[in-house]
This record gives sequence, structure tokens and C-alpha cells, in this order.
Amino acid sequence: MTYQNVSIKEFVDALIRQLSIYGFCYSYEELTISGVLEDYEIRHFDSFIKKKNMAAIIHRVLLLILNEKDNNDFLSANRFRDLYDCHVCVIHIAQVYAKGIIEGRTESVFGLDDLVSVSEMERILLKTFEKSRRVPREPINYDISYINDSNALIYDRGSLLIDVRDKEVHNKDNRFENSVCIPIEDIKINPAIILQKLNEQGKQRAVLYCSRGYMSSLAADILIKNGYSEIYVLADGLK
Repeated sequence: MTYQNVSIKEFVDALIRQLSIYGFCYSYEELTISGVLEDYEIRHFDSFIKKKNMAAIIHRVLLLILNEKDNNDFLSANRFRDLYDCHVCVIHIAQVYAKGIIEGRTESVFGLDDLVSVSEMERILLKTFEKSRRVPREPINYDISYINDSNALIYDRGSLLIDVRDKEVHNKDNRFENSVCIPIEDIKINPAIILQKLNEQGKQRAVLYCSRGYMSSLAADILIKNGYSEIYVLADGLK
């Protein structure tokens, strides 16, 4: 039984039981209304849960039910070469890993599609609700320069505004007319793409942005590790 994989429904049932122990009473419907459960999870209730899905649900529980703020030191997750295989999962994985709630399969692979056993689920739920059981990751202190949307650097002729979200999202939701879209997955694969784009545009510095500032921070971390210096991040994204 210990090593048996669990379905999304079994995980949600266990989550509801754990919530009740700590004084939170939620039904399936209430978890859905609150935003903890999304359409994908509901539609695949009987499927085995993957680590990336569990990370997403746990992160939403932290934010929406436990009112636990995100960890600013989430760059440690950049060690995982599969981190960007699921674009929408990046920040969920980065947060639960940095907080010491869900471990990677190895030092360099998170294992997004790994199935979760009963014993793993139980450990993860305990760490979710009991901070004393967590071993948070050591913060990585790369010197990322943050600016706000009124900063002169954004509108300086020497700056290139780069949206690190995927192209579909960029086309639907973008504030800056003269920006370019270079998804974070492309930056991870080929960091030199930023230098190439800067040279093409005749710019000296890159200002990265996304919806909330998380993806752009991770992208900046990648670029700084690869020797870039003139890299700036729009602090709160497009809020």
C-alpha cells in the first residue's frame, strides 16, 4: 500500500482530511470555487496524480487557504533541467521546492510527470501544514536588478523590452508596443539568443517581464549565470 500510486481524487480526499485536522472545512465544490482545484484536475479525477499537478495544488493551498506568502528565494529551482517542460507549472514547482515541501527526483531533474506514491503524498501533506518538517532551500543571491514600470530604463532607447511568456500569452496580454517575445524555454536552451536580439535591435540592455515577475526573475537568473550583466526585471510584472 505504501508504494501504491494515488489518483487526483485520492489526493484531494487526503487533502480535505488534512485540512479538517487543522480547522479548515472544504468540499470538492468549495476547493473549486476557491481556486485550489482547476478544470484539469476535476476532469482527470480518476487519473494518477503527477508531481507537477500535486505541486500546483499544494501551492494554491498555501496561497489561497493557508495565506502563506510566496518565497522570494525561489531561484534554487533553476537547477532542474526539466523545470520549463510545463510552462504553467514553473512557479508552482519553484515555490514548493524552495520551501522544502516537494523534492526533486535528482539534483538536476524535478520529475514533473513522476507519479506520487501514498507515502510520498503523506510526507508532502505533512510538510504543507507543518513548517517545522520542511528544510527550505538555501537562497541563491544573484544580483538581479529590479525596476518598476515607471522607471526611465524601460523607456530608454538603449533598452530592449523582452516578454518571457509564451507567444500566445504575449499576443493576448501585452502592455508594451515595442517589446519582443522570447519565451523562457528558449532562453534556457540558448541564452545567447538575448545577445543576438540585442545586437539586431542595437540595444545595450534587456528589461525582462512576465505577468507577475516570477518567470522573468528565473530568466534573469539563467542569463546572469551565463555572464550577462545589463539585465533588468520588471519587479511586479504586468500587474
